[in-house]
Amino acid sequence: MNLYTYVENNPLIRTDPSGHIWETIADIIGIGWSAVDFWNKPSWSNAGYLAWDVGAAFIPFIPGSYVAKGSKIFMNLDKAAAKTLKVAESSKVVNALKNFNSINKKFGNVEVKLDKANMTHILERHTFDYWGGVSKADNTFFDPKMSVSDIKDLINRALNASSDKIKSYKGGSMQWTVELDGVKYQIGLDKYHVGQFHPVVK
Repeated sequence: MNLYTYVENNPLIRTDPSGHIWETIADIIGIGWSAVDFWNKPSWSNAGYLAWDVGAAFIPFIPGSYVAKGSKIFMNLDKAAAKTLKVAESSKVVNALKNFNSINKKFGNVEVKLDKANMTHILERHTFDYWGGVSKADNTFFDPKMSVSDIKDLINRALNASSDKIKSYKGGSMQWTVELDGVKYQIGLDKYHVGQFHPVVK
């Protein structure tokens, strides 16, 4: 294997300071990954991933399908890990939210809120550290590396990204999905409060 092809066999004179070679390598790996998936399980979905990867290899700055597949793999690992979860002490989430400040946002004439009770519910349902014991077949969990602050920031971003939808909110129960950093999340409002927020597994 010639490791210096990307600098035309002249590593002393020619370099790749932009680091684009690593994106290209990722795209090539993605093509192989998608080709194997399509060979083993032909489907429109896998054909789409393969076409995505081929296109990404020729178009600069466009990531391959590995960004979507990676999030799906992580979610599946989360589901497996959930089987070994232990119920957290109730005091743990209380202490984590001791200095929690509510989010109050207004979109047009509609004001929505994320208060401490809402955040407690989200943490106890969808985090490993603060899990409250409620388990469902489709339960999903946030990245364990995320702090309470990180999750709160995601919710704030999700609300901002959904401003047009929230402006038409009438006060009942409403759910929708929003994509942030390559991961899809479901967000739900109930009586003007954020009652749901969690990763979505396809």
